[in-house]
Amino acid sequence: MNEKDWKKRIFAGGCIRNDPLNDTHPGFVTLTNVKLPDTINAISDERKSKSECASWCQKNSSCMAYAYIGWQGCLAWFGDIIDMQKFLNAGDDLYIRVASNSESIYRKTHPIILPLSIAAVLVLLAVVIILGILENGEEIAVKRAPRIFFNGSEQLNNELNLIARLKHKHLVKLTGYCIQQQEIILCFEFMHNHSLDQLLFGTELMEEVLELNWEQRSRLIQGISSGLLYLHEDNGDTIIHRDVKPANILLDRNMVPKISDFGISRLFEEDRSFFTTDTCGGTRGYIAPELQSGMLSPKSDVYSFGIVILEIISGTRNTSFTSGLVSLVLQHLNEGRILDLKDARLTEPCSDGEIKRSIHIALLCLLEEPHRRPDMRQINHWLTCQSTHPPTLPVQASHWGNIVIDRSTVVDSSTLLQT
Repeated sequence: MNEKDWKKRIFAGGCIRNDPLNDTHPGFVTLTNVKLPDTINAISDERKSKSECASWCQKNSSCMAYAYIGWQGCLAWFGDIIDMQKFLNAGDDLYIRVASNSESIYRKTHPIILPLSIAAVLVLLAVVIILGILENGEEIAVKRAPRIFFNGSEQLNNELNLIARLKHKHLVKLTGYCIQQQEIILCFEFMHNHSLDQLLFGTELMEEVLELNWEQRSRLIQGISSGLLYLHEDNGDTIIHRDVKPANILLDRNMVPKISDFGISRLFEEDRSFFTTDTCGGTRGYIAPELQSGMLSPKSDVYSFGIVILEIISGTRNTSFTSGLVSLVLQHLNEGRILDLKDARLTEPCSDGEIKRSIHIALLCLLEEPHRRPDMRQINHWLTCQSTHPPTLPVQASHWGNIVIDRSTVVDSSTLLQT
């Protein structure tokens, strides 16, 4: 894949296996500094050691890859490996299963040029998102995948039925779709400034990470909040996105954030306080703790949004820290240096009071018990109306779940209220 095509979101460098996995003694190739794949097809086990994790995957012929993260334990993938990125410095190690006799692990796919009525010419490859050009010259983003990518007809119907009727300035608009035999093509408005993930953290093929000032970051936070509020409460139904993360926040030419990828979204029944689900979904680092037990509600998205707020403020990926950003924030609070969290690139004069207010809101979103978290209407109100004040934070660190500091630690949040 060349840099020019990458910047245009023409992901023509997709890879397929050179040798089939028919070996009973597989090998594993290590990919370093990567964003781990989507965990919709993954199983986690925090009790396993790194060596046990490797042995578990090696002995199970359905295991396609594994990773070991100190604070979360073993992660193993049992299906398609989707949504990975290579980073310059940050990221984790991923061990991908290969046939033991593989001389070369992957080979490049070849582009196929297909004429379609919806577009003049689309270059289609075995990747998720590519660039398309309509007959009028308009650029569109094209999501192409075999039916198996959608994990059955239910997931496909979810994405089509949900996106087709959702209309909001902070949601990516579906412009058309085509289903023929085993191929599915979804066409969306084209987002010229890539994803928030790329903008904040960069990738190996980006020349540099764009520097965002606080006003731009604040608008991003407010825009994502507005989009989630529409999904949860203002569209006629309650829709849980289930995978809120910077990679699923796309930016148009005016840097307006738009939520994308509704492939695992769920309609939520108003007379229930939560769903019980047998699939966790989501992405490591953004998954609400209750999802590990199969409990799903709109507050699961609220938790993920809290992580996104901290990442926007810090310019750092949650998974870059062994302990996670929440533990770091609580430690900084108690040490009276909460503003050390903000991105070092925020060098221009900015409102420290607004940053602390946003951290305060993020910590409310990240409370371990879902019923203690605010809903998106409350969050949106606090973000857009500076005269309103979020409630005070709990004083015990135990309210924030998976943290490395002593859960009995008293949290001093008084500095967040100082402007």
